[in-house]
Amino acid sequence: MGMKVREQITRQIVQALQAGVIPWRQSWRASKNTGTPANVASHRHYRSVNVLLLQMHAQRFGHRSRWYGTYSQIRALGGTVRHRPKDVAKGEWGCRIISYLPDTDHRTGEQCRERTYSVYNVEQAEGVVLDVYRVVDAPGDDTISPDFALAEELMAATGAEIVYGGDKCFYRRPFPEGSFPHHLAGDYICLPHRSSFTNMAAFYESCWHELGGHWTEARLGWDWRKRGRAAGELRAEMTACFVASSLGLPVGESLEVHAAYVGSWLRAMRADPNLIFQIAAEASKAADLVLSFVRKAEGPT
Repeated sequence: MGMKVREQITRQIVQALQAGVIPWRQSWRASKNTGTPANVASHRHYRSVNVLLLQMHAQRFGHRSRWYGTYSQIRALGGTVRHRPKDVAKGEWGCRIISYLPDTDHRTGEQCRERTYSVYNVEQAEGVVLDVYRVVDAPGDDTISPDFALAEELMAATGAEIVYGGDKCFYRRPFPEGSFPHHLAGDYICLPHRSSFTNMAAFYESCWHELGGHWTEARLGWDWRKRGRAAGELRAEMTACFVASSLGLPVGESLEVHAAYVGSWLRAMRADPNLIFQIAAEASKAADLVLSFVRKAEGPT
């Protein structure tokens, strides 16, 4: 994948942020077929910048289902991708995502080779066999309620130290700096009491921001001093959304609480087309680390 493609993708994300839309967040709906975009054939979640690309694609066309597949995968299931509407430009009906394939360079060792290909939402396809992957409006077996017990299980499974009280959410980094895991102090999360939040979804979203985002920094070698605070907040913000979406929990949709960082994010993305790819990859790693405490790791998609 060349720099031109990266610049195009970065431009899409910048335009979304300028319009007040956070591409890595999505409208939440109580259905088993919503949440983190996943492949309809393998049932694996998409990773890294692909999550952003698929969610922007869904926002553009109004898709509610999280299930995507290639033309061949949908056909193999017994469905048929509908023809591109006349008002959609060529190449924009499907969503072009990135596949990272292992490739060996005899000089440097094993590397990753990138290629792009198109996938389609099941709502862009016909066939009753695909109905099980669609989002239904009528109440029934397809409709579920948020299971916050999963969030509690995950919080406990990580073993992270959480201190309740006060009116601020923050993570106290290990001290002395760079001493983890042999630190003398720090490495704990502070959260206000649950009753201080407007709803339980807001509480858990803040928890994933601190636990999924900042708590994983030392554990994954994230250099917060070198990368800067705005990049760290972007990583934590994306991680929180990835974790919540994977658990089938609501995530917010407003830019309001992130207004202080949006300007910095936009400037950084315009200056470096690789930035959003790097941060998205780091956020995926952080989300995978947290989720690994309660599930087996999946392969990349």
